[in-house]
Amino acid sequence: MSGGTSAATQKRRISKPIIVIVVAIVIVSAALATYFTLYFTVNNSAQGPRLREFTMRLQEFGYNGSSTGPTITVKVGDTVRIHVANTGGLGHEFMVVANKDDSIQMMKDIADKLVAQGLNKTDALAKYHAEHEEMMMMDMVAFSGGVVSLEPGENKTIEFVANRAGTYWYVCLEAGGTFPKTHAEMSMYGQLQVNS
Repeated sequence: MSGGTSAATQKRRISKPIIVIVVAIVIVSAALATYFTLYFTVNNSAQGPRLREFTMRLQEFGYNGSSTGPTITVKVGDTVRIHVANTGGLGHEFMVVANKDDSIQMMKDIADKLVAQGLNKTDALAKYHAEHEEMMMMDMVAFSGGVVSLEPGENKTIEFVANRAGTYWYVCLEAGGTFPKTHAEMSMYGQLQVNS
C-alpha cells in the first residue's frame, strides 16, 4: 500500500472535519439560544411602566356577571385605568383598599353603631353615607385616584399609578339596599395584585 493511503486512513481524515463541524454547530446553536433567551428575558423584564386598562361592570352583588371580581395583576409603576360601569339597580362604588377585611369591619362598626342608636333606616343610611365619605377621604383608599361612586347606569373611569407592591382589594362599601350590611359583605370585592 505504498504510494497510496488506505481506505481506513482516508475515512479518518474525512471523519475528523465532520466531527469538528458538528461540534461547532452545536456550540454556536447553544450560544445563540442562550443569547436570545437572555435578550428576551432582559428586554421583557426591563419594560418600564405601562398603561394597563380593564373594564368592570358592577351589578348586585358582583363584577362582570359573577360574584367576587376577577384578580387584576399589574406591576409596580404601571398606570392602571379601569373603566367602570354600574349596570345594576343600586348605587355602587369601586374603591381600591389595602385591607379588605379591615375596611369592611370599619364600615360594619359604623352601621352597627347607627342601628344601636335606633335611627330609622333612611336617617341611618344617610349618616352611614356621610361617615363613609369621610372615611374614604382619610386613608381608606390605597392609591390616589383609586375610588369612584356610580349611580345606576353611570359609567366612569378611574386611573392611578400602582406605586407599591402588594396585595390590594377593590370593594364596594355602599350599603344602599342592604343596610346594615355593605355590598362587600355580599361578595362585592376582588383582588388587585401589584408585583415588583
